[in-house]
Amino acid sequence: MPASGRIYIDGSQESIGFRQTNSQQKRLPATFPRTSRSEKQLLRREIVEVLRRLWRLPGVHHVGVVLYNGLHRGWHIFWHCWVTRLDLEKIRKQVFLLQESGLASPQRCSPRLIVSFTSFPDRISEVFAVAYSLLTQSLKPDAVILWLAEEEFPHKEKDLPQELLHLQSYGLSIQWCENLLSYKKLVPALRQYPEDIIVTADDDIYYPPDWLEPLYAAYLTDPTSIQTHVAGVIEEKEAEDIPQWTRFWHWYDSKKDKPLSHAHFQFGGFGALYPPNSLHPDVLRSDIFLKECPLDDDIWFWFMAVRNGTRIRCLAARNFCGWLPYCKEIDPARSLDIGNRPRLSERRIAADLTPLIRRYPEIRGIVSKDCSCKRHGSRLAK
Repeated sequence: MPASGRIYIDGSQESIGFRQTNSQQKRLPATFPRTSRSEKQLLRREIVEVLRRLWRLPGVHHVGVVLYNGLHRGWHIFWHCWVTRLDLEKIRKQVFLLQESGLASPQRCSPRLIVSFTSFPDRISEVFAVAYSLLTQSLKPDAVILWLAEEEFPHKEKDLPQELLHLQSYGLSIQWCENLLSYKKLVPALRQYPEDIIVTADDDIYYPPDWLEPLYAAYLTDPTSIQTHVAGVIEEKEAEDIPQWTRFWHWYDSKKDKPLSHAHFQFGGFGALYPPNSLHPDVLRSDIFLKECPLDDDIWFWFMAVRNGTRIRCLAARNFCGWLPYCKEIDPARSLDIGNRPRLSERRIAADLTPLIRRYPEIRGIVSKDCSCKRHGSRLAK
């Protein structure tokens, strides 16, 4: 058997260990023919087209969606239930060990900085953790207000847990209002404090200590725009007459602040700052928003911002992981849609947008004129 070596185009072999003496003819190692750039592009297009056809086959799209949702759900379960699991008993002890006020001293001159949120009976036993996180911010607000509906708590303070009442001594203000569902986190504050800065929060998120500071810093730079930590982009599906809400987790890896845009859809639960007079006066009309979109307050607030000509800025993420991993869920089962809680889906968002678009058709023109929304691919009002 011949020794192994280098094979040449003419079929001869050069063994390892000695050199061929016959070098009259130049022999080149055998190589594959080089593929041109156009051929590579054509091959890539063919592969993409095959994958598209495969994706359109009956059942394949459904299986892909199920696999994606399963992996995404599994990641959320792992992250929220194990990595960022919240110890409510530890926070309960810290509430009674609190020694200083969570409000700014001295108070700011007008406009004041107010953090506003709401809750209802099913979550009231855990709201003390949210209030504690808002009172232990690195930047102290001038007021932290919890709005509760009188009809849901007929005995008022007697229906509230002791941990929550204890935080009143350290800056928490509990105020009573009519039952406006989730709109209670902003509408009553707008009515009572129209000339102040209002930052909205949710009743099921434990906020990091540096949650409020970047919002207020962005306001000082641009006092006329709405600032938010997490935002989506309002787009429109082709051949349809209503805007489509796109998922927003592509913002998490943002290293810089996103440009101002009417097409940015703020998510108030993760923190949204509303400057004075940034929303249209119709924002207070409960006869409209409770009829047209009773479940999605953020949609209504976005509409009122666009009608008022106010743009929204999505702030840079805390780091490459974004803000969501650091906003710990009080009850991960709720965020993972475990149980009978209705899911916040694109279909539901689109269903709520439809009647508002019909009532306020000028929204389409306002968003389409925004040059920054065209950069993000919005196709409203072509």
